[in-house]
Amino acid sequence: MIRLMLWLVPFPSQRWLMSCFIKKPTDEVRPGSADAGRIVWAVSGASSYIPEATCLTQALAVQILLNRQGILADLRLGVGRNGDGQFKAHAWVEKDGRVLIGDYELESYCVIPPAD
Repeated sequence: MIRLMLWLVPFPSQRWLMSCFIKKPTDEVRPGSADAGRIVWAVSGASSYIPEATCLTQALAVQILLNRQGILADLRLGVGRNGDGQFKAHAWVEKDGRVLIGDYELESYCVIPPAD
């Protein structure tokens, strides 16, 4: 669903749509809910079957699923330049300062501060 949204929905509408999927997390995990490790494992595994499941697609999926379970998680976006000087961007999810998904050359990115 997220991959389709990123392809088809204009950017201004994406934020509104995302807010419909994300509940306000309380960091009080619901009884019987999946833990963060299982969610990351599931998204990572499923991403191999989704065309162009980029780091942004995976990070958004993990954040939504974690938040729906009541687990606070932070989506991080970073920008930088590759060896040829070309623009590059990356997305990952952190919980309590630990990277859950997207731990790839993070030192080469400048983190964009959250809008909120």
